[in-house]
Amino acid sequence: MATLVISRARCRGAVALFGALFALGMATGCTHIPPGRYAIDSVDIEGTNKVEAAEIEDKIATAESPRFLGLFRGIVLEYELFDPYILERDLARIERLYRAKGFYEAHARAGRVEKIDESHVAVSVVVDEGPAVTVREIKVQGITALPIDDAAAVLTAIRRRLRAGRNFDEERYETARDELLHVFTDRGYAFAKVEGRAEVDLAHHVADVVFDVTPGQTARLGALSITGLGSLPEGPVRRALDLSEGELY
Repeated sequence: MATLVISRARCRGAVALFGALFALGMATGCTHIPPGRYAIDSVDIEGTNKVEAAEIEDKIATAESPRFLGLFRGIVLEYELFDPYILERDLARIERLYRAKGFYEAHARAGRVEKIDESHVAVSVVVDEGPAVTVREIKVQGITALPIDDAAAVLTAIRRRLRAGRNFDEERYETARDELLHVFTDRGYAFAKVEGRAEVDLAHHVADVVFDVTPGQTARLGALSITGLGSLPEGPVRRALDLSEGELY
């Protein structure tokens, strides 16, 4: 069995640090709970399967009080105080988080606000995730006249983010739309426009995604001029830029 050995010096240092932080908390009033308010001892998220509870906790304002080194209640740097109105807004935030991930019928409710003593409570939130909305069809309109290589690059960019049969994720949808525009600008379509929309059918829990594309004309480089070089020779700078008049922008 392994034995943990801590030197006396380290032990004295840890005790001194603990005492200093505790004294600081008492001196600044950080451990004081206002009359009529309650400190939050714990926040539990129940019913989560498709979204990690830790991700939800990062998005809400209702949080448990941070304990000093995880020790007993009372040794804290600052209490988190319970506010029913903040909790109500947090429930809406949770539902919005689920909606963004394709769970349009998710519901969150305060399962329990349990009073532990005269100034402490434990909060539990219960989530009913509901069924997920999946991508049924992806349409890209406006690319039939493009060269085959450009059209293939467009479809590849979309498949990296969106696939039929997967959950409709708003972040992936928005990223696909942005990357679709980058495909056009990288291929010389400097004036391209991309608009997208998602048509959600809650009755069947599916979403159809449509991208409307206006590629516009390709743009090419005109005459290249370089200014501000001073005494530097222009030739090496032009070679380093590797830009030629007439090539795609």
